[in-house]
Amino acid sequence: MIYLVSKNNTIVTTLFVLVFFTVMADAQGHIYKSVVNSQVLQRDPKTNAASVLVNGEPVEYKAGGPYSIGSAHDVYVGDVWIMAGQSNMRGHGFQIDPFSNRKLTLNAMKTVHLFNSSEEWTLAKDPIHHLASSPRKVHHTLPDPTVSNPKILEYRGASLGLSFAKKYQQLNHNIPVGLVASAHGGTSLEDWKRPEDLFSSKDDLFSTTLYGAMLGRIKKVGPIAGILWYQGESDTSTETEAITYKDRFRRWLDVLRLDLGKDDLPVAFVQIGSHRIDDNPEMIKNWRLVQNGQRELFGYNAFTAGVTSFDSSLDDRLHLSAVGLNKVGERLAIAATEAKRGFSRKATPLPLRAFFEWSSISAVQKTGAPSSIVVEFEQVLDEYVSTGWKNDVDKEIYGFEIESLDKKVALLNTRINDIDQRSIRLYLTAKPNAPVYVKYGTNQALKGNLVRADGMAVPAFQGLEVLNSVSKNYN
Repeated sequence: MIYLVSKNNTIVTTLFVLVFFTVMADAQGHIYKSVVNSQVLQRDPKTNAASVLVNGEPVEYKAGGPYSIGSAHDVYVGDVWIMAGQSNMRGHGFQIDPFSNRKLTLNAMKTVHLFNSSEEWTLAKDPIHHLASSPRKVHHTLPDPTVSNPKILEYRGASLGLSFAKKYQQLNHNIPVGLVASAHGGTSLEDWKRPEDLFSSKDDLFSTTLYGAMLGRIKKVGPIAGILWYQGESDTSTETEAITYKDRFRRWLDVLRLDLGKDDLPVAFVQIGSHRIDDNPEMIKNWRLVQNGQRELFGYNAFTAGVTSFDSSLDDRLHLSAVGLNKVGERLAIAATEAKRGFSRKATPLPLRAFFEWSSISAVQKTGAPSSIVVEFEQVLDEYVSTGWKNDVDKEIYGFEIESLDKKVALLNTRINDIDQRSIRLYLTAKPNAPVYVKYGTNQALKGNLVRADGMAVPAFQGLEVLNSVSKNYN
């Protein structure tokens, strides 16, 4: 399964890729030949340690630290995650409240380090990305406001990096975390496309392309735990880009795993969130298409987990605030942990099916009782997940809408009223005489609030057909 690789040298290129990248992507059996100050070494999952060549002999260092290895100090062994995507992964939230001057970013943590834009290991702190200092050409040729005006980072630049690392450590026995800054604002999936001649071009595509630059950093840091991805806003400009996003992103993931020689590479990604682009109907429609395409990739394989961001607050029309980014960072930590374990579908509660249900109480039926739709979810109090909803039973749920040609049917309210808490109920004005579809989280005026007790929110979705009978095959 090879995509985006030139037809003339498919076999040669693939073999070269596997030899060139397998060692750096997979920690199993890897031996670091050298280390530098503040570096985080990727642990081997089988031994929970990293091996370093010291005086010609491999020495094993257990997860933790800090270690002094040769002349290098403050070296840790843990998990290394790539931060890739566009501006919401780069981080563009206000670092301080513009009115109260109150600090909004998290404090640095001694066991969370960063391979920064200058490609040096250091203590991680916001802003995570300083693209103007990158030695790679691509970050100086593609537009990004923090490159043309780095002073923006004096007040913007809050990111999800530290909240991800903090939550990830809580879930993984306080393992040290290494973050690798690889995002760039305003970039489309096309901008991240793998060059066909990545290894054969006379140009340095590891410097002049985003994909190549990311792989170049992986080569420098060594094995990694996985990829954190937040991108898609720039693919809402045209309907073609939006409709094809799902398939293009899936192919991108396949190609990346092939290049890294690791088909079980964990990836945790973010479904694009809310916006305030209310004056562009075409982009609003395309935004929903990208969101829905991303949602359909949640858990499409055991190592790809998705989280939503549409319920997070904004600092402008597109960019999440520090508070919103902290929320998404925590969700990414849960998703990354599940993807690493090979249980990515457990990460986020997902809609399973919807069906009509009428009251069976005869006395109520005579009063003209309202009709209802039951929406069932997976990964909520089932055989895989023991966590129920954070929302209280019989408290109103916001963010749901229905679509139908029968305009006499309207949504009255939405509540959790089932004891097992695997479903929610939408109350309708009447029994519909035309097909009905359920959508959630796609209307910017309706802030959705359906969240699992661990903070993982239901993603935005649309087009969920309501079945007349639960016995209908919905798979």
